[in-house]
Amino acid sequence: MSNQHSSSRVIKIKPIHLNNVQEDQTSLKDEIVQQKQEAQEKMDQADGELEQAREAAEKMLAEAEDQIKNARQNWEEERQNLVKEAKEEGYEAGLQQGKDQGYEEYLEKLSQANDIIEQAKEEHRSIVNASQESIAEIALRCAEKILAMQIQEDPQSFFSLVKKATKEVQDQPEVTIYVHPDQFETVNIQREELKMVTDTKTDVSILVKDDLRPMSCIIESPFGRVDAGIDSQLNELRQKIFEMIDEAVGHG
Repeated sequence: MSNQHSSSRVIKIKPIHLNNVQEDQTSLKDEIVQQKQEAQEKMDQADGELEQAREAAEKMLAEAEDQIKNARQNWEEERQNLVKEAKEEGYEAGLQQGKDQGYEEYLEKLSQANDIIEQAKEEHRSIVNASQESIAEIALRCAEKILAMQIQEDPQSFFSLVKKATKEVQDQPEVTIYVHPDQFETVNIQREELKMVTDTKTDVSILVKDDLRPMSCIIESPFGRVDAGIDSQLNELRQKIFEMIDEAVGHG
C-alpha cells in the first residue's frame, strides 16, 4: 500500500492566464474598430468623389446652357438683320429694277435666314447631346466605383448578382459558373444555395477563369451564355442612359 502511494504522481493543471485572453479580446476589438473606420473612410471618399462629379456635371451643363443661350441670341439678331436687309433691298430693287427681281432677292435673303435657323438648331442639338453624354459618363464612372467598393466591403452583394443570373438557367441540366480567382471562395462556399435556385437534378459547377476581370461572372449552360458581373450591369445601365439621351435629343 505504501509503495503505491510512493509511486503515484501528482498531475498539476496548468493555470489559465486570463491576462492573455483579455489581451486577445482587446486586440480583436481594436482590429474590428479599425476595419470599421477604414470602411467608413472609403465610403466617405466615395461620397466625396460622387459629390465632386455631380458638381462638375452641373457646372458643365450650366456652361452648355449659357453657350446655347448666347448662340440663340446671336442667331436671332442675325436672322432679324437679314430679314430687315432683305425687305429693304427687295423694295429698293423693286423700285429700281422691277418688282420681280426685288422679290427674288427678298426670297433669297429669307432662304439664308432659314438656313441660319436650321444651323442653329443643329448646333443646339450637338451641344445638348455632348453635354448629356459627358454627364452620363461621369455618372457611370461614379457608379462603377461605388459598386466596386460595395462588393469589396460586402462580398455577399456580388453573390446576389450570381444568384440572380443563375435563376435564368434554373431548368437546365448543367450549369457552369466562371468567376475571377478573387471571387471564387465567396461563390463556392454558397454552392448549395445556388443549387437550391435550380432544378434539384441540375449539375452546378463553379470554376476559376483567370482571364476574367475581378467581379466578373460568366454562366454557361445548354440555354446559352449569361454575363452576370459588374461590367454587364454597367453596360446595361450605359445603354439605358444613352437610349434616354437619344430620345430626349430626338424630341428636343
